[in-house]
Amino acid sequence: MNQEVLEIDLHGLSHKQCIERTEDFLLNNCNTEGVYEFCIITGNSKKLQQLLIHHVLEKHGFTKYYVLERNRGRLFVHNVL
Repeated sequence: MNQEVLEIDLHGLSHKQCIERTEDFLLNNCNTEGVYEFCIITGNSKKLQQLLIHHVLEKHGFTKYYVLERNRGRLFVHNVL
């Protein structure tokens, strides 16, 4: 069964808004079985990606995330809690 990966697009938002929206997105879309897979569209901002990793992902126990070499504007999250 092929399942679509959820996405959140943060273009045009301040860093503070990005952190708030990403945390809301994460909390509203969590799987009750502890499996989470989604994509955060950040644009090419390494600073924003680091802020999201520190203030949202690590805060909520997410440890598996990556940015593809060919598309640095997306932060992929895959975690099994």
